[in-house]
Amino acid sequence: SLEIARKDVPAEGFTLAKDGSDWKLGGPFTAPVPFLNAQPLVTALGELTAVKYQSLTADNATEYGFDKPLLTLKIAYTEKKPPATDETPVAKAVVVGGLTPDGAGRYAKLDTPNAPVFVVPGAFVSAAQTPPLDLLDRALLLLDPTKVAKVRVAPEKPEDAFTLSKDAAGK
Repeated sequence: SLEIARKDVPAEGFTLAKDGSDWKLGGPFTAPVPFLNAQPLVTALGELTAVKYQSLTADNATEYGFDKPLLTLKIAYTEKKPPATDETPVAKAVVVGGLTPDGAGRYAKLDTPNAPVFVVPGAFVSAAQTPPLDLLDRALLLLDPTKVAKVRVAPEKPEDAFTLSKDAAGK
């Protein structure tokens, strides 16, 4: 599961949890999220590679923007660690702080004591700032065209209305 806590736009923080083959969105509202809509976000956030190490520790939180972080990303998953045969729950959190001097990345660190400071790419931050509405299924109407027998078009002027119907042969 993912949890994004946005400090810049708190109303756009959300959780995303696996729900069968799809995902379920929680936060400002609850909604199903199709697998194909969630997968790019899950992949982008789950495969974070730092641009570079910035510092071995964040002794001065203000210097890296961790005193007022942009967002916090929490990821929970399970993994098997040999020799165990059972899956063990794992939770990680990444705190994203201030902009780098060149504005191309942001400082980030794992939310653990004495964690090193990294520079993460802007693409990671953009993915983490995905508004929850962008994850929803955008299909307004899904019809099987072979089952539609009649279409009535009703424009503003009633005299312009018309109907399309299949004939007896279904054409």
